[in-house]
Formats: sequence, structure tokens, C-alpha cells
Amino acid sequence: MNDAQHAALQTYVRAIADQLLLRDWEIIVSRDHTDGDDPALADIAVLAVEDYATVRVNVGFFVQTPTRQRETVIHELIHAHTDRVKRVWNQINEQVKDNDLLTFGWELQRRELEILVQKLARILAPTLPLPDLPPGVHY
Repeated sequence: MNDAQHAALQTYVRAIADQLLLRDWEIIVSRDHTDGDDPALADIAVLAVEDYATVRVNVGFFVQTPTRQRETVIHELIHAHTDRVKRVWNQINEQVKDNDLLTFGWELQRRELEILVQKLARILAPTLPLPDLPPGVHY
């Protein structure tokens, strides 16, 4: 992404994060982008113990509608709140290796949590501002 896109997206992500009660978090928009083959428009890496997260967008993010961009940003930021659930499963998995039931439970909760996060993003989106980001893709 070019400098204008990066600055605008960082400002927008910060504003939305504040609205989602992530005011105390350091949230960085990475200049690295997600894999172009990945269907997700974005992802987030969370270090919850430090209240730190990095958001990456894929090459198609800037050609999406502002409505879709807003929903995507909200979705990723909600993951900052839900990351603790994932960490609990990771801790259990470290203690119980090679357990089919645990693997099934992990996949089931991962899928259901993703559905929940997306539903929450869709519920919240109309209450939050749309982004005003420079168009196009300049990677």
C-alpha cells in the first residue's frame, strides 16, 4: 500500500478500535499484506498479554466498497477481544497432544467463533463510520 493508504487506514483502524473499547491497545496496520491467494480481506495477529495487535490487509482491500472495508476492519478488531478463547484452546492443546476429540473441539470452536465474530461485525457496522480511504491497490 502507498503512504497515503497506509496513513488513512492506520487512522481509521485507530478510530474504530477506540469505539470498540480497544483504546488502551496499540494496534498497528502492517505494510505487509496477506497472501493474495487467501480469500480473507484481512487478518490480525494479537499479543493480548501486551494489548498489542497487528492488522494486515490483502491486495484487494482497497478496491472494496467502504461498507465492506468497514465491516472487515470491525471484524478483525473484534478478534482482539476474542483472542483469549483461542489462547485457552492453545494452552489445552499444549497439555494434551494428539487427541482427536480435542482436535475436533478446536476446529468446531474456531469455526463457530469466526461465525460469531462476523455476525457481531455486521451488527456493529451500521453504528460506526465508513472509511474514507484512497482507492486502488499500490503494492
